[in-house]
Amino acid sequence: PVNPGDDPELTLDYDIAVQGFGPGFVGAIDLTGGSGTVELGGVTYPAVVYERQLFGVWTLYQTFVVGPDRWYIVWAYCEGQDLAVMYFEGTDGTALDYEETVGSCAEGPGPVQASVSFPAVSMEQPALLEGFTVEGPEVSIHSGEPGMVNLGTPHVVLPFEQVDCTSGCGAPGWREIHAVLWDPAAARACFGIFYLFDGDPEILLAYALTLPDLSDPAGVLALEATWSHAP
Repeated sequence: PVNPGDDPELTLDYDIAVQGFGPGFVGAIDLTGGSGTVELGGVTYPAVVYERQLFGVWTLYQTFVVGPDRWYIVWAYCEGQDLAVMYFEGTDGTALDYEETVGSCAEGPGPVQASVSFPAVSMEQPALLEGFTVEGPEVSIHSGEPGMVNLGTPHVVLPFEQVDCTSGCGAPGWREIHAVLWDPAAARACFGIFYLFDGDPEILLAYALTLPDLSDPAGVLALEATWSHAP
């Protein structure tokens, strides 16, 4: 279990409002000042934007969505002022997918304090990703098993999703492991993405966010490691 913080705030160096709706699993999106709500699977959840990425013609706003028994990560793909697509995945087994959306995106100057009230979370361990082996002095991930990463203190790695960006995403290509990172001693849990590059003696951990305090425990962290993938 992770208990909620006292309405934690996240400082963004930009202001962002995203409003719109999707046709199916994605429902209403209502984010103002970097926080608000996102409807997924017919349920409305509190949400906070915590990363912005430029990707081709799009600006992506990575958003953390929290329910009492699951997390979702969603990416709002904005093309200019139009909300074009929402990608989403969940710790509950919701596979990475996307839907075309209708809506608007409005970015303004920052900084802004994005404030959000998340519920206490008690979720089942996600189904663990298979096919990857990662081994290094500070990180270890094995197919279908909990792993470990050292972020100052040991965190249990619970990988639940992958992305194959070996082609079509940019050069050089890469693979991603999306994971829950659990610090049992502090009762803190994070989301994070491991980036794996062919022939590189290091992997990267990035785009991390922690409950309950909305801190980033990693930044862009290079970890010495070898890795392999068996489809």
